[in-house]
Amino acid sequence: MERSGSGPDCRCAADLLTVFPTGPGTFAPLCAALAVQLDRSLDAPVHVVAGTLRLDGTPVLDFPAGTAEYSALEEDRRGHAWIMIGAHIVDPAIFRLAYSADGPAELSRHVLSVFGPDKAVYADQWRRTARLGLTYEPHRVLSAPEVDRLMGAAYQLIAARST
Repeated sequence: MERSGSGPDCRCAADLLTVFPTGPGTFAPLCAALAVQLDRSLDAPVHVVAGTLRLDGTPVLDFPAGTAEYSALEEDRRGHAWIMIGAHIVDPAIFRLAYSADGPAELSRHVLSVFGPDKAVYADQWRRTARLGLTYEPHRVLSAPEVDRLMGAAYQLIAARST
């Protein structure tokens, strides 16, 4: 299910998407920024996870093996980041990446056929994602310092966009 609504969690995601730039190197910082916002508004553990995104079993964003730390530079088609809140997944970047000219063509085709155009944030139960042809394969939970570094990148991206 793609989450929609106007509650505080949806509002913070919508607000963040309006000020956040698009393009390579922006997806992990976007994920970290949304995770921090969700952590402030939810009474549940919020984790940023790095890993591999597979479409119908085929890796489309493959996380590099043996990566000691995760950064925005490692994100460009060599892995993916998303948010886990209990048994739920929140992916603020999948639609942006799929709709962009820089995104993998197979991801674009899949997202358009399954979800259609003009979607913003994917939120669902993790166990349900496979029914939609998506497999989120976690490799590591990002540490607080890694999320902090991504937040620094997020602030820089937002500031650069607004000047």
